[in-house]
Amino acid sequence: MQTTRARYRLPFPEEIATDMLRDAYSQQVLSRNRTPDIDRDTQLNICRAARWLTDTTSKPMLLLYGGYGNGKTTMAKAVMSMHSSILSALHERTKEVFGLEQEDKNYLYSLQSAIRRPKFCTAQQLASLASTDQQAFDRTASVGFLIIDDLGCEPVAVKSWGTEITPVTDILYRRYDDMLPTIVTTNLSKRDIRAKYGDRVADRFNETFETIGYTNASYRK
Repeated sequence: MQTTRARYRLPFPEEIATDMLRDAYSQQVLSRNRTPDIDRDTQLNICRAARWLTDTTSKPMLLLYGGYGNGKTTMAKAVMSMHSSILSALHERTKEVFGLEQEDKNYLYSLQSAIRRPKFCTAQQLASLASTDQQAFDRTASVGFLIIDDLGCEPVAVKSWGTEITPVTDILYRRYDDMLPTIVTTNLSKRDIRAKYGDRVADRFNETFETIGYTNASYRK
């Protein structure tokens, strides 16, 4: 009998995750020498992403889609930075582990084992890996938490040792089977995704992904 895999979630309340993600988002903007402007649209998207990160009933993957320059990649990188900050803080705390009660030690260890450090790559990089380094591609496909940026900029199919494969869709199928957390950003609309990848892939997207549609204007202007 096959066991149902548990969906990944951050072990924090949604409200705390929202605050942490807002801070991480602001830091991403500051790192580009711009002033963070958490407007209504951005705040709403941060809340939606935080809910996906903490809600066990959500779908295992998150799709950020919409036009150019409106914060999708910034959000994805903020999620990555947020996880890294949490893990770094836990690592610093465990330096004091010998002075802690056993109950506190167990709690720290459980948090560290529950939180996964995301790996960030573009869809084009995945396509290149698939055609040049199958082992690296397979390792990337199975990481604990994967962020795929700019879906749609890569070739749908590539040649690997004479065999034609569809790298990004293959990775998404594998990760769905293992319920591995995955964030995808794209400038494609849902209709564009169906046109580029076909009905079968588009239907799997509908089944697999929670979605956040970005309708605000570009922040790069």
